Amino acid sequence: MILVTGGTGLLGSHLIFELLKQGKRVRATHRPGSDTSSVENTIRYYRSPGELIQNLEWVEADLLDITCYYTIMEGVTELYHCAALVSFDSSDSADLLEKNPAMTANVVNAALEMNVRKMVYVSSVAALGRKADAEYINEDSEWVPGQHNSVYARSKYRAELEVWRGIQEGLNAVIVNPSIILGPGNWQQGSPALFHTIAKGFKYYTLGTNAYVDVRDVAEVMIRLMESEVSGQRFVVAAENLSYKKFFEYVAESLEVKAPNTEVLPRMSAIIWRMEKLRSFITGKKPVVTRETAHTAQHTYYYDSNKIKKTLGFEFRPVRETVEDMARHYRKWLKR
Repeated sequence: MILVTGGTGLLGSHLIFELLKQGKRVRATHRPGSDTSSVENTIRYYRSPGELIQNLEWVEADLLDITCYYTIMEGVTELYHCAALVSFDSSDSADLLEKNPAMTANVVNAALEMNVRKMVYVSSVAALGRKADAEYINEDSEWVPGQHNSVYARSKYRAELEVWRGIQEGLNAVIVNPSIILGPGNWQQGSPALFHTIAKGFKYYTLGTNAYVDVRDVAEVMIRLMESEVSGQRFVVAAENLSYKKFFEYVAESLEVKAPNTEVLPRMSAIIWRMEKLRSFITGKKPVVTRETAHTAQHTYYYDSNKIKKTLGFEFRPVRETVEDMARHYRKWLKR
């Protein structure tokens, strides 16, 4: 049996789809009360769910509750740990720093106790540490505490330490560190929301740079690492480094709308995140821009994924191709 934690997320749902396509039986966890329709919705972007979905078993689980693992881990031989809290809102800082490491520690301990054959853990390039305007960041980069690391980054770094601890205790595990993951999903949140925002006439861009990768490539890398003899290593999973301006231009061109054309300078960025914080306080809704995201968007980060390319002989999809695919799915979503 294969277990996927965090099966309702963008990556989790695509990973499940890829596993089901291969005829695998999959058990997936979801938080109490969460919507599990994401996998069927994901499959519909590519094909009819048909009989694929019959090999998927959903299990409601609070991964912070250690008692749940005796149920969800029964008979599991391969484990993909995708579940995590993702937020850049300062009001979530305490939860991120507490729950992401604790959740991962529980998963690692259960995998050791239940003799899971192998685990692939989804970390983040953020866990490699961010040194503004530095040279390429790769798997050998050392974590340097500082203001460039978001609370989310610190939480993933601490969670990754739990996996390294498990490896020292005998766990057969591999870590992947994806960059910004792109793919069709919930068009109201995460990277898919960028398409919705730009389609509505978003005007602004920053001069920062980051790395992007197709969600299908991340899922394929994870499966191939699971099936390989590779263990006790981590891998940056990133297709291309692009400026935010260039990425927004790709999205706008694919949607046939006007590209953002107003540069946001640091001082303006500081005003925007403060206004968003005030709006969030008044409306009770999460801010679209936070202090951390505004800070990150003003800096340049380059990531080197040569290690995974050489290890698996892997070639990533060009980001422009991914953007065009997403735009096609987005237009279909609008017509529903």
